[in-house]
Amino acid sequence: MLEKLQIRCLTGSGDVSANAYLVEGEGWSILLDVGAVTGHARWLSHLKNSPDLVWVSHVHADHIGALPELYKRYPGVEVVMTPTSAALCACVGRGQDRAVADVFDVLGQVSKSLNFKKTMTRRFGETCVRMTPYACGHIPGAASLLLEVEHGEKFHRILYLPDFSAHAQPLTPRAEFPVFDEETPLDCLIMEGMLGSDRVSDKLDYDKNLQSLVDGCEQHSTGGGQLVAVPSLGLSGEVVHALSEALDEVYVHDYLEPIFKITAPLLGELSWADRGVRFVTQPQATRMLMAGQVVVASDEHLQSGSPSRALFMSIVEDSDSRIVLCNSTRKKSFAGKVSATPQGEVFQQGGLRFRRMLDVEHVLLPNHAPRWALMGTVKLLKPQQVVLVHGQRNALSGLQGALRKVVKKKKLTCEVLVPGALDVVVVT
Repeated sequence: MLEKLQIRCLTGSGDVSANAYLVEGEGWSILLDVGAVTGHARWLSHLKNSPDLVWVSHVHADHIGALPELYKRYPGVEVVMTPTSAALCACVGRGQDRAVADVFDVLGQVSKSLNFKKTMTRRFGETCVRMTPYACGHIPGAASLLLEVEHGEKFHRILYLPDFSAHAQPLTPRAEFPVFDEETPLDCLIMEGMLGSDRVSDKLDYDKNLQSLVDGCEQHSTGGGQLVAVPSLGLSGEVVHALSEALDEVYVHDYLEPIFKITAPLLGELSWADRGVRFVTQPQATRMLMAGQVVVASDEHLQSGSPSRALFMSIVEDSDSRIVLCNSTRKKSFAGKVSATPQGEVFQQGGLRFRRMLDVEHVLLPNHAPRWALMGTVKLLKPQQVVLVHGQRNALSGLQGALRKVVKKKKLTCEVLVPGALDVVVVT
């Protein structure tokens, strides 16, 4: 009997806060990612039975956030991720409810670790399923997953390509792909489209922007402190690695130290300490800024309670100081509102009042694939189906139209889909 195979998009393609896609066969299912349960996408209520296996692509909240709740509902469900992602689970739980943090700690320990390019085989009834992860850039430990599902005498092949990076970063290599040909074609590509309509990112030079950040810190001449506000998971290590190449010492808020310990093996022979990276407490970080040093802290949005917010407040009225916001472009965030306040003018919000004197600089270092890379990936892999997920609805629709033109021009046999919440895609 031939295996009927389908993909149920529990969260909908246009939900950027949660990713959860259920691959269903005859009497079995595999859940791809366990994103946050937010807004309209309370997808867990639509998961009627425990999946036979859960794959976690990486540890960002929109891909792993609901894992504790899932595990609470279905204790003992098999969870699989890369060893680096498993180690980072403990870092995901910090700052959350103690019970949630404890579950993340446990899940990191009990999850099944699967290394890049190593194949794990599971048999569900009479069906054999092979699972092979491939490095997809983005952040340390992030992986795509190739599912090969028995289909008569052959196999259906599904490649789940979540957040991925088409360019190399200082710590994290660019994405790798499996090889497909006429004998072993790719049936279905589930691919992110976060930057599907972002023209700025499409023309952006990551290496040039990163070097600009480093040059700015190295050449700052006023003598004031420099605060570099970064996302914790992923980009923090990339930025600090680049800064350590140019500066004798880089001071990093110790909130990031557990993450850096986990990613230390990516450095090769030199340790973070060998590179002049010094982890400092909040008071020490404040003193370093006052002394005109470079301090790296999370997060880039300057949220209340974050290390970067408190450090920012210590130098905001110093015209000799500066802050570099990595990828912070949300207009409604605290960082966005600060950026919109002209230098020298008074900022007032929620009981806070200060005169913004320090320089504010933005540096875009996206670790998602831009539009040209998304389209190039389809040309390279030549799938029978493309399922676009994880992006703003208009971005995915625009990318869908562009891909259909490419498919027609290249005379490919390829269906391009943008499913909604709970839509089902039958793998052909």
